[in-house]
Amino acid sequence: MLYSGNVNTSEHEHLPWPIGPRSLALQELKGVTLFVEEDTLLACSAQFVIVNESEHTITFGQSYFIQIKIHGEWYTINEEETMDLAFLPLAQDVLPSTRTDEHERNSSELNLLWKHWGSDRAYGHLPPYGILPTGSYRLVKSIVYDFVESEEVGNTWQEAYLIAEFIID
Repeated sequence: MLYSGNVNTSEHEHLPWPIGPRSLALQELKGVTLFVEEDTLLACSAQFVIVNESEHTITFGQSYFIQIKIHGEWYTINEEETMDLAFLPLAQDVLPSTRTDEHERNSSELNLLWKHWGSDRAYGHLPPYGILPTGSYRLVKSIVYDFVESEEVGNTWQEAYLIAEFIID
């Protein structure tokens, strides 16, 4: 992730967690979307849907992080703990719509309960967010696609981020 700048933390002492530096642009993958399923958003959880209408098979793990919007800029919540996250071993693929048939789907549902997520040791330590106070947020998930074999940079996956904005009233 790319970060820059700082936020005046004393101005935001009412927030229940520390926030990191301002987030710079996150690379998204055209044709792949992440959104909140209608009528599922609560301050402690939500159901999200990933839809893949690109030409790539995408893979993602269980990890995610949440950012809060302050004065028009995005900041990562519990940034120090979030930076320690790895691509967790429970990976899932979502095929492109051009490669699916009646038995396969080009979408995936994610039921996320971030209130206590940090205490779930089965998946490693993830930052607990608790109950989100009123504000504008976005969920960010890392995905990989297109394995590239290269002598110059080594064998690697292309990486992108899925972003879903939401508001807690």
